[in-house]
Amino acid sequence: MSTNTTWSITARARTAIDAPYSGNGVSEVTYSAEWTSGTGDNQADKCAQVIQVVGATANVDVDLRAMTDANGDALNGADLAALIIEVPVTASGAVTVKKSASNGAPVLNGNTDGIQLNAGGRMILIYPEDGGPALGASARQINVANAGAASVNVTITTWQRSS
Repeated sequence: MSTNTTWSITARARTAIDAPYSGNGVSEVTYSAEWTSGTGDNQADKCAQVIQVVGATANVDVDLRAMTDANGDALNGADLAALIIEVPVTASGAVTVKKSASNGAPVLNGNTDGIQLNAGGRMILIYPEDGGPALGASARQINVANAGAASVNVTITTWQRSS
């Protein structure tokens, strides 16, 4: 499967500074890259997206390599190029993403560390250089935990390199 993806992410904040200081403080961060199909830097040749249902006060392990592409084939990527996790604005509680206790993908530092995403939150991890976090038989899963009182549909998108 061929993948051609264009990324454009921009965040900007402007804050006024009170006396005795004057002027405005400006903080700006921009990331932009164009990716083509392949296995080198700024490339990916496998991609998939799933909507994972996570029950109320439950958690689910998601196997990134087992996610299927548009042809129904498991990705089985060798390394991670990008991972995006989106929590809908309708979520009733926080969702925590962490490395699975068993066969955890090396995207976070240990299976007790996690990133909490509130309703409408997104986690975007981008590894533009070839040789991103290695995925394999014993390093492939993330855990998604829902603290809310209702089920939530979490969207998980991954781009991977086959070698």
